[in-house]
Amino acid sequence: MASDPTSGDSIPPAFDLTRFLGPFPSEIEVSQVQRQITEAERSLDRFDAEARDKERDSRIRSRIQVYSTYISPIRRIPIELLTEIFSSLPNSCGLRVSFDDIDTPTLNLSHVCSSWRAVTLSTPKYWSNLDINLENGRTAMQKIVDVYLRLSGNSPLQLRLSASSETGDAVYHLDSVGYDVLGMLLDASGR
Repeated sequence: MASDPTSGDSIPPAFDLTRFLGPFPSEIEVSQVQRQITEAERSLDRFDAEARDKERDSRIRSRIQVYSTYISPIRRIPIELLTEIFSSLPNSCGLRVSFDDIDTPTLNLSHVCSSWRAVTLSTPKYWSNLDINLENGRTAMQKIVDVYLRLSGNSPLQLRLSASSETGDAVYHLDSVGYDVLGMLLDASGR
């Protein structure tokens, strides 16, 4: 067993997970990582019989956690199945801008892990459902609408536009941000 050069203790060597190419581990990679987990767990058992070293144990447990996360079942679900799962979730995709809030479920999905990011970024229809209250008035609205329009590619847009105040009353004069967002949406309306 190799020594960890940073500690001088005999613990399983760090396994370079970056050498694997895709976000989805192959069966061979899973098998290799499972062997590393088993070796690390044996080290913990062996160290249990010796004097406890909390720092060393913490490093080993941390390494086991990283390995386990890499080979977790959710990471091995094929992209096609993840795409179907995401498509079937109500309110999981799109953008909702209310008077006082911006809800970005597709963006949130893309930040879970690299495999979910790969799925969401490669599926333009997730970015094409927009429910926008143009009276929101935040400059963040303009930026996030721009992101959604770019990532929606050439997918047909599903738009629901409104302009209402906090009390729900119709607004007849938009601020500059509302007009700018409306202009962006009109430019993309040909799809």
